[in-house]
This record gives sequence, C-alpha cells and structure tokens, in this order.
Amino acid sequence: MAAPCMGPNIDTDGFKRFQCNFETFLIERNFHRRKQGGGKGYILSKLTKSLKDGEFRIPPVLLKEALTTPPPDSPNSEINFSDRVQNFCEDVIKASKSWIYRVQECKISKVDSSLLLKLNRSSTFHSVICDVIGSKDRSNESSQQSKGIWFINNDSVGINTENNDFTLADLRSLYLSDHIGCLLKANGFEVVRRVNIGNEGMNLSLKTLDVDNPTDCHKDISITDTDLDILVKGVQNSQYTVEDSSRTLQQKACVEDSSRTLEQKSCVEDSSKTLQQKACVEDSSRTLEQKTCVEDSSKTLQQKACVEDSSRTLEQKTCVEDSSKTLQQKACHENSPNLNLHNPHSEKDSSHDATRTESKVPLFLNLRNFISDYGLPMGRHGYDKNISKLQVWNEDGKLCKILTKCAVLQKHVLSLQEKMDSKTRLHILHVVSYERRFTQQQVDIAWQMLYNDTAKHYHQVHCLYGSVIARKGQSSTQPLTAIDFYHLRQSQMKQAWVMKYGSDVQGDGWDSTIAAMTTAIIKFELLSITARNVVKLDTSDCDSSEVRSDHKGGSFVIYNFARLSTLFANYHNAVKQGVYPSLPDISSVDFSLLREEEEWELLFNYLVPYPGLVKDCIGDVTPGNPHVTIATHKICQFLINVSRDLSSYYGRVHVLTEPRSHLLPTMFARLYLLTAVQQIMKNGLALLNITPLEQV
Repeated sequence: MAAPCMGPNIDTDGFKRFQCNFETFLIERNFHRRKQGGGKGYILSKLTKSLKDGEFRIPPVLLKEALTTPPPDSPNSEINFSDRVQNFCEDVIKASKSWIYRVQECKISKVDSSLLLKLNRSSTFHSVICDVIGSKDRSNESSQQSKGIWFINNDSVGINTENNDFTLADLRSLYLSDHIGCLLKANGFEVVRRVNIGNEGMNLSLKTLDVDNPTDCHKDISITDTDLDILVKGVQNSQYTVEDSSRTLQQKACVEDSSRTLEQKSCVEDSSKTLQQKACVEDSSRTLEQKTCVEDSSKTLQQKACVEDSSRTLEQKTCVEDSSKTLQQKACHENSPNLNLHNPHSEKDSSHDATRTESKVPLFLNLRNFISDYGLPMGRHGYDKNISKLQVWNEDGKLCKILTKCAVLQKHVLSLQEKMDSKTRLHILHVVSYERRFTQQQVDIAWQMLYNDTAKHYHQVHCLYGSVIARKGQSSTQPLTAIDFYHLRQSQMKQAWVMKYGSDVQGDGWDSTIAAMTTAIIKFELLSITARNVVKLDTSDCDSSEVRSDHKGGSFVIYNFARLSTLFANYHNAVKQGVYPSLPDISSVDFSLLREEEEWELLFNYLVPYPGLVKDCIGDVTPGNPHVTIATHKICQFLINVSRDLSSYYGRVHVLTEPRSHLLPTMFARLYLLTAVQQIMKNGLALLNITPLEQV
C-alpha cells in the first residue's frame, strides 16, 4: 500500500531535487565526476521521449570518467569496469530510497552505452499526484516568504488614443503586464502594477477584452507644483546639467558686432549734423525754402548711409536684444552657483508640461557622462550606445516630458516606500515596446541622476516586446484596433460553433461561452510568441472551415479542459445514481495499474516539471543589466503541448469503464491522474488570467 499523502509542496522542482540527490550521492561515495558544459550542468540528464528503458541518462564519457579510475583508497580500485558499474547501480538503487523519486533499475543502454536510470513508477505517481492535488487550494502561490516587491510600470498604453480604443500592440503590453505579474507572484514576490490606460473611456474595452483590473494596481499619480519644483531643483543642482556652448558663442559674436553697429550709427548721425551746420554757415542768405532743402539733403545722406547697412543693422539689432538678456543671465549666474531655471509655482497651469518663462539658454542633462561615472553597461547587454544628452526644455518652452515621467516614477516609488520596511527589496520593471525603448532608458537614467538618493537603492530592468502586425488580409495603412480584432475573432468563433452545433448556438449561455473562448484565443495569439519577437496575426475574414493554425491554440486548451470537467461531472452524477462508488482516498489507490506509456508521459513531462517551468519563466535578473528576459511564451506552449497529449490519450483510452470490481482500481488511478492534469492546466490558465470553462 502506498504511503499516506504528505503535505503539499508547490515550490518543489522535482527534477532538480532528484539531480541534487544524485550529485550528493556521488560526493558521498567519493566518485570522480564532472559537470557537463564546463561546470554549468549536471552529470545526469533528463529524457523526454522513449521512456520505457529509463528517464535519466549518464553519457558514456562521463560514466567512464567517474568509474574507470577510482581513488586509491576506494574499495573498488581492484575491480574491473563492468563490475564497478554493477556495484554503482546497486548503490544508486539502495540510496534512492531516501530521494524524492526512487530508482527501480539501472542498466547500460544497448544503443550508445550510456547508463539509464529507470524510476519506480508507482511510488512516483503517488508522490507527484498527491503533491499536485494537495496544492490546488494554493494553486500558483509560493509557500515561501515574500522575496521582495516588483513594481511593474507600463505607461505607454493609449498615448495617442482619441476614440476610447487602443492598438493590438497596446493590448499585447497589457496582457504581458498581467502575465508577468502572475509569474512573479508565483515565484514568491509581491507585485504592484501601474498601467497608464490613457482615459476612462477605455474601461469598457478593457472589460470586453478580459484585461485584468487588479486590486494590486497602483492608481496613476498626478504631478503637483511641489513635485515640479523638486524636479527643477534637481536639475539646478546636478553636476551633469550643461548649457549649449555653441549657442552661447553665437550670442557673444552678436554682442561684439552690435557694439560696432552702435559706433557706426553714432558716426553717421554726427556727420549729418556737421553737414547741416556747414551748409548754414556758407550761405546764411538762402531762403527758408533752400534751408529746408539742405536739411532734406542731409537727411537723404543719413538715410543712404543707413540703407547701405540696413540688412546688417536689422540682424545685429536682434542680436543686441538677445545679448542684453544674455548679459543679464550671465550676471545672474555670477551671483548664484545654481542655474536660473523656471519656478513652476509661477505658472498658472500646473500640468505636467511646465513652461519656461525666464531662461532662454538651452540646457541639457549629460546622460552619457552619468553612465560613464557610475560604470553602467552600454551596448548589447546595457543601455543604448546612442544615449548622450537630454534637452531640459523643448523648443516650445515646455519642460521635457521625459523629466516629468521621472517625477511620476519618483512619486510612485515614494508611495511604495511608505508601505515597505527597511529589509524589503524593490525591483522596478518597465514593460516597453521596442519603438519606445530608447525613451524609457532615458527616463531610467535621468531618474537615477536627479533622484539618486532614492534610485540608488533600487534595481530597474526593461522587458521589451515587439510590435503586432497583420500577416495577411489587412492593409497596413488601416490596422485593426484591439476591439475590431476581438469582433473579428468572435465572429469566426461563432461561425465555427454554428457549423458544429447548428441553430442551438444562441442565447446568453452561448454568448458567454463564445466570449470566453474569443478572449482565450487572443491571449494565446499574443502571448505564445516570445515577447521580443513580432506577432504576425491573420486578420483576414476567412471562412471558418479554413484551417487557421495560428489562433486555435487557446480554444484547443479550453476545449480539453472542459472535456475533463465533463468527465468528472459524469462520474459524480454516476456516483449519485449508485453506478460507481465514491473516489477512494489517494493512499489506497494502486498506481502500478497505470501501465500506458501515455499516462507516464503525462506525469513525467508535465506534472513533474511544472513548478520548475514557472521558476524558469522569470530566470535570473542580473544587477546592473537593464535588460531582462521573461519567458512569457512558455506557459502558453506548455498548455498547448499538454492539451495535445491529453487529447490523444483521452481519445484512445476509455476512462469511465463498466462498474465491475476488477476494473474500478484502474479507473480510480486514472481519475486521480487526470485530476492532477486538470489542476496543472488550471494553474497555467490562471497565470494567463484566463478562467476556464467547466463545460462547452
């Protein structure tokens, strides 16, 4: 009889624990061993196909290295290689009784002379199924204490939206933010999300598209005059704030030219007066009319002189006006160590785009120098190598939007700090498109520069995602909006159901089913592709009978989950009718009756690796590297693969057998196996924020 079911452990990665058990065994037995790949892997590798002879493999080269030359003090030093292998296998089987999975058999492969380890399937079935079913109440939640807080920042949705709708790329970013948040929670982190939707009119669209409106979402924060004042002071006091030297030299040249112009103008006026006086002295008897002519002629000479230099005088006059302001600004700089910037409190408009009213000197933040001084990486594994200077004021006199984004980010972080203790680690994740990655990196660096006392304690990373384009059937000049695409898929889904079920496809029940299937299809289409890659969608309004392999994954997964739900519903109804006995306790189930290879593959390829898969989706976040690769496509691919193998098994094996006593033990074992499979599928769908259908 199998051992009683112990407590669930959703954080267990069965394969890694088994490999660690084996490595510890090698060390304790003082066997020579070498990790694969220069120390990056294990001597033991896992197989996924052809599992009849074994599930784990030791390559022949590593096997010989471990056993050919034993240490001098080893009791096996005088034994030949084949006998040492036999002794080694016996030791492994004996030691594995205390491992996470027991080894039933070890043997040399006839194909490539590698050593194969075959697990005890009955005990492994019991251990894994018990663990999965026992953890269903906690599904994707980690049992560990919180490892820290992740602040997911996504402020690019609906930036240019005017009709309460957004693009498919916006929809992809929203789904990614939701999915990443769920993955981080499953790995033991707390998550706070900030999604800048753009305007309130999008809420209806979000509800239709099944975009999560989470309780952990940070409400967008408005910027006040005080926040802008702090920002401007940060620019004033920053050692990386510089003026545009080329513009200053031009103004200096204008000042020199203007002084010459003033001297020339004075000379012209003096000469005209001299001519007037001389004309009056030489002929005092001239009439008043002639005197007037002389005065007119002198004015003519003066005008002629002015005309000859009029173009230069007008240009220099402008320079004189600018130079006088420059001299005033220069005096202000000499009297104060700080730059004279606009005080946002003087503006009546307290919007994010503060307007400059005093200083006309172009100011820049030298981001490149900051990167160099702090040793931040650049290039492929760092910040963009083209990042240089950031202009503080726009040409229209408004404060650079990148800087106001820094103020918004700072305010969110300060708000989070109030809820954190000193030991809590905060990570900031920017979900940003490839088109906006350069701008977001500027925000990242400028925030570190201007709010260094805060930013130095936290780590920022960027998750990039590709665009969404039409593969065929849709003109690039008129791309579908997210809602348009939803209605397209909804129409195709309804048409497919009508072809299958006829006129019965009507009413609220069918409408809700079709809506759920439609959103599941769209989520799989946008999330089953690696985040960095471009998603190519079939947006043609083709006939439902045509094969559309790129958007059937979601419906296929939902359909197979519903098949399992229907199976269990039929079983429970039969129990109520007295056809079948109730499902016995798992400790009394004989899992050795599961002899089909498909049954073992469902457990070994899907139930066992699922916890490790969830961890691998996040991977390792390296401090200092602004890029992070989150495998957002793996959960979708996992669900599609398990649905494919489940469908093949379910179509071939009759689970609910005749109620005969000799058939019931096998039926109970299969029901427990499929219960665990459905639980894993439910957990995976929850990571995608998809609520599965219990029936179709």
